[in-house]
Amino acid sequence: MTEQNHNNEPHYDFASSLLPAILIIVALFIILFVTLNPFDFQFRRLTISEYLSAYDLPPSSAIDFPQNILLFLPFGFGIAAVLERRSWSKNHIQLAVLISGFLLTLLVESLQQFLSTRQPSVADLIANTLGALAGLACYRLWQSNRVSMQRLGRTITVPRNVMAALAVYVPILLLMAYRLSTSTHFQEWDPEFSMLVGNEQTADRPWQGSLGDLLIFDRVLGEREAHDLLENPRLALSGREDLLAYYPLGGDRATADLSGNQPDLVWQPSSAGGSDDPSRNLDGDNWLESLTAVSNLTQRLLETSQLSLRLSVSTGDLEQGGPARIVSISEDPYLRNLTLGQEENDLVLRYRSRLTGENGIRPQFSFPAFFTSSDSTNFVVTVDCLNILLFDARSDTVRSLRLVPGVAFYYKYLHPIFGGESALGQVRVTPFSNWAYGLLFYAVVLLPIAMIMALPSVQTWPGRRRLMLLLVGLLVIPILLEFALALGCSHSPRLLDIFTSIFVEFVVFAALRPFLYHLLDYSGSDR
Repeated sequence: MTEQNHNNEPHYDFASSLLPAILIIVALFIILFVTLNPFDFQFRRLTISEYLSAYDLPPSSAIDFPQNILLFLPFGFGIAAVLERRSWSKNHIQLAVLISGFLLTLLVESLQQFLSTRQPSVADLIANTLGALAGLACYRLWQSNRVSMQRLGRTITVPRNVMAALAVYVPILLLMAYRLSTSTHFQEWDPEFSMLVGNEQTADRPWQGSLGDLLIFDRVLGEREAHDLLENPRLALSGREDLLAYYPLGGDRATADLSGNQPDLVWQPSSAGGSDDPSRNLDGDNWLESLTAVSNLTQRLLETSQLSLRLSVSTGDLEQGGPARIVSISEDPYLRNLTLGQEENDLVLRYRSRLTGENGIRPQFSFPAFFTSSDSTNFVVTVDCLNILLFDARSDTVRSLRLVPGVAFYYKYLHPIFGGESALGQVRVTPFSNWAYGLLFYAVVLLPIAMIMALPSVQTWPGRRRLMLLLVGLLVIPILLEFALALGCSHSPRLLDIFTSIFVEFVVFAALRPFLYHLLDYSGSDR
């Protein structure tokens, strides 16, 4: 519903539009994404005492309490606007916001009990409920300060201010995009680390099972190459320069690298190495370690910042975790270059980069439901600064995760705020992950540009000038953004990503336009 002001300019009533409902939906999405990510639920039956004892009393950090208040503020704002439209009394609106904020928080905290990386907290219950009430207070304050909003509108909707804001923000956006695309490169890998199969050097992350044909390449394999090597790994021995290591893993006293590039793998501990059993499996008492550091392999991978690893694997325990180390290039459980492990049914990947840190856990990447039985399977996992791919001989479907821009943006800028700088993160490689992280990135970084284009004064500009702004905002900037992302990863710009950014920006622009008319109390006085 719209009203007409004295100059016959459209004046939108925020409370009677669809925008409050949209705000609630967006707020719910952000709340659930931030509080329940990575959605790795492990449901089990809980008694009342177990449920209550799981709650911590204090917040996890000093900044956690105000962050939770801010997280729920938009939700309370939207609830207040919707209920005012339905002519609820102020007291009833306040009670409804209080109850809805508490119940939503209770739902989130209850679900966190089934996530290994989350801890429910009484402080979170209080902070989130207060955040919803703070949203109600902001809504009432906004409703009572229309004159102040009108003055603000006259200030920020001057055309020269609009163009100045755009000129400042776009270079910052492009620089941030470039830094995102470089944050996923392999970085500071230690050439002194050994390769281990089935454990860490500290012998406290054992994996049980059997392996065969471990191959490592210093570039990303194509889909056809990957499937060929899944069927016949010996094809890699045909004089390929990208082959760094080929270990035909078995039960011998030592396992030599058939490529001749890396040191032998020998059974550990050395006192148990005399076994002549050719079928010996990896377990807590037996694992493999390279005689010396795999320095050549580390240096080559650092140079290309690409990796392909082919392996045959059969787990001996579907419930082992830690994650239990299958293959690792590391010093101990906290310093690594690369690790493939098992966390119950999931295959876990960790590697060191500027984004993931020295332990590779901000975030680590998991392929859910990879281990479904003890049957042997062959797989290839590829990693570069842009993508992680998994080719599994049991399926024609390639599991893929796009690291840049969505995952890198969330874990570089948002996870330190909502999860804590040192908190472990986990990204599950699913179709949901790709679109959720990607849409979140574009919605956040293009929001300021969409706001500028949706400002009421833009509608009063001459047609040619307004068209030029729309073309720059909706077309030129998304193209420049994709080129900045592509530059850091040295890959070609993706047309699909450009279309995605244009679509997301247009949706945000269309949703903001009526909201800004009402927020700035626009009456055409700046004409």
